[in-house]
Amino acid sequence: MTAITKTSGHFESFDGTRIYYETRGQGRPIVFVYGIACLINHWHPQLSYFSQNYQTIICDFRGHHFSETPDDKKNLSISALARDVLSLCDHLEIKEAVFFGHSFGSEVLLQAYLQRPVLFKGLGFVSGFFSNPFEALLSGPQLQMVFQNVKKAYNAAPAVMTSLWRYGVTNPISVFLSALVGGFNLEKTAMKDIEIYAQGVSNIDVRVFLTLFEELTQHNGLNDLSKVNIPTLVVAGEKDSLTPSHVQQQITNALPNGELYLLPNGSHCVQLDFPDIVNAKLDGFLKKLAY
Repeated sequence: MTAITKTSGHFESFDGTRIYYETRGQGRPIVFVYGIACLINHWHPQLSYFSQNYQTIICDFRGHHFSETPDDKKNLSISALARDVLSLCDHLEIKEAVFFGHSFGSEVLLQAYLQRPVLFKGLGFVSGFFSNPFEALLSGPQLQMVFQNVKKAYNAAPAVMTSLWRYGVTNPISVFLSALVGGFNLEKTAMKDIEIYAQGVSNIDVRVFLTLFEELTQHNGLNDLSKVNIPTLVVAGEKDSLTPSHVQQQITNALPNGELYLLPNGSHCVQLDFPDIVNAKLDGFLKKLAY
């Protein structure tokens, strides 16, 4: 197997925020986008596989890991994350690419598409959602009450809340519970990947998470899906309770050129549960695009 060349670096996005990115391999570009409070590791089976024949590209969201957090809070938004993706393509002089987004990353890519559709050859949404994924658990007012209480607690004692945050997300019980509600398939996903995820989440500033999380629960991009006039693949796991199969069908129906693939026993992180199957499905999609 040919050795894959990896490069990494930073670029200044539209507001001067420095964004970290990585590229692997050579060829036509594929851009991968992860979900809120996630990390590059969430796509590692796909980055490894597709970089053998393509140039794979991924970046850290602003406020995540190796990227900077903007000074201006208004630039910590879904729209700003979408502009970062576009700025990354400008930095790498990419004129056209295929984009795959996981979870919240699908909404980021939708907003990027709406800003510059000419850049997109094809789109893939893996366990994506475009409206509040928690509405079946909490009503809008209930969720707002929870957020207001958490923000009050943080403002009153930021150090304490940060410590509780870091302990809570890395606690083995919390990791296990997140898997039980569909976040991971414990029989398929390596525990190492789950632990890496938990550690990554714990390192994110609580303020960044709360700001983005509150926006995603209030944002609704379902009506915008009808504006996506390029081939779009929807991939999801049948055991994902966060973005269940009926939601994935709703997303597919809203797309003018959507294709749905539901993977039995797949969780919210279906690309980690069954990487070979997901890779084959994404590869088939690329071939349909003649990409």
